[in-house]
Amino acid sequence: MIHAHHQAAMRQAVAWLALLTLGLALAWSLSASGALPPGARGIAGYVPLHTLFETLAVVIAGLVFAVSWHAHSRELPGNTLILGCAFLGVGLLDFSHLLSYQGMPDYVTPSNPEKAINFWLAARTLAALALLAAALAPWRPFTRGATRYGLLAAVLVATAGVHWLFLFQPEIVPRTFVPGQGLTPFKIGAEYGLVALNLAAALALWRRMRMRTPQPFDAPALFVAVCTMALSELFFTLYASVT
Repeated sequence: MIHAHHQAAMRQAVAWLALLTLGLALAWSLSASGALPPGARGIAGYVPLHTLFETLAVVIAGLVFAVSWHAHSRELPGNTLILGCAFLGVGLLDFSHLLSYQGMPDYVTPSNPEKAINFWLAARTLAALALLAAALAPWRPFTRGATRYGLLAAVLVATAGVHWLFLFQPEIVPRTFVPGQGLTPFKIGAEYGLVALNLAAALALWRRMRMRTPQPFDAPALFVAVCTMALSELFFTLYASVT
């Protein structure tokens, strides 16, 4: 039998996700039906709005890292450090995504939609893999204190490699956006792959929420997070212009 507080948390999680799904369906139906006025199809001054939201995302990712890194101890599960180190990489990739967006000044190389999309996909992939790893791995402390430095180094090296690829070797990266046509099949498939990764993490967390033994972390909150990420990725399979 599930604990009462787990039941309440699960009900809250399901209610929140139902509201998000309803909002997604409403936005989708309005766009598909042509009910939106012409002025709503593309936002004037989109670049400042995008910069604001991405800055908030970068700050939050930085806070995830800072809290997990400084709260580390031999008694706390190491999974929090997996998330913290990964989200430092997510923040760095999102910062490069912000600077690469069409309309921004040159960021090492000229900014364009594909450059921004590449950094976006890399950031979301790192986040999804980290959340899946945290959901599946046993929540217990690291046996060696130096493990956190190894995790941090691995994330920073991988992030540096991604920057080198997108900034200096973009021609070997599959096309993701064609001006005047919209998203390529590769981009759409990549987004559905991210949805699948997040849903796999959600399934693992759902199973943890149904366990009789108390979990050493807030499984319902992470469950809502990965489901929200899965829903958000659906939007990124639909757009045809950079606004």
